[in-house]
Amino acid sequence: MCDTRHADSFAAARRFANPSAGRYHRTSERPETRDRVAAMVTTFRGPFADGPPTEPPDTTAPPLQEFHLADLSRLVVVAFVLGVWVLRALAARLLGRRDTPVVATACDGLVDGFIHLGPTFVKAGQIIASSGVMFPEVLVTSARRCLDSVPSFPGEQARAAIEADLGIPVDRLFARFEDRPLSAASIGQVHACTLHDGRDAVVKVQRPGIRETMATDLRNGYRIAPDRTDAVGSHERRDQRHRRSARRHLPGAEPRAGSRPTAPLP
Repeated sequence: MCDTRHADSFAAARRFANPSAGRYHRTSERPETRDRVAAMVTTFRGPFADGPPTEPPDTTAPPLQEFHLADLSRLVVVAFVLGVWVLRALAARLLGRRDTPVVATACDGLVDGFIHLGPTFVKAGQIIASSGVMFPEVLVTSARRCLDSVPSFPGEQARAAIEADLGIPVDRLFARFEDRPLSAASIGQVHACTLHDGRDAVVKVQRPGIRETMATDLRNGYRIAPDRTDAVGSHERRDQRHRRSARRHLPGAEPRAGSRPTAPLP
């Protein structure tokens, strides 16, 4: 799936091809340019040619209670990959290639495994890196790589995703498209491009197969993670009792009905 940062780009291209329709016809007077734009707009109409949709897009959340055979194989792959990357980092330390402490080395290997496993685990690393005191500092330090050191995927895959989503070759959609991304993140990456009306723009492309991979990881996490609903409820009830008790002992607080009066200690 791709997303252009100029929602009206194709409408602008149509105005460029039709001088009476807008102001873009003055950017170029070369006949070959006008013919190229005219050919493009007569064969393709983008999904946001008339502006962004007024209604929110339809979204479907994958059911987490279902079981798929791919879930089991993915679970085996996850355990294997994390184990291999941790052992690889520790082996490098034993061979003298690293001089970091053992725990820090193991955490670095674990984060390497996160990055290798893809979007769900990169997101987990980002949560760890942003959670402060909830996780050990050594793990938080290693997980910060998930914030700015995520590898990109090949430009050929980005082109294929755009063509599959919009139904037309990239070379016809844009006057110029950079295969090397400007930046990459856990969900997708951003490519620079030039529209046929001469404006510079960017295209954000999701990672291939991200929906299926994340749905599988979320189903496995749903099965493995304990149900903490009862525990959370008991903690909330306990906190409410503590707050009520604290309010009763504040100076000037009204005594409860039926409670014995108390006098402050000298």
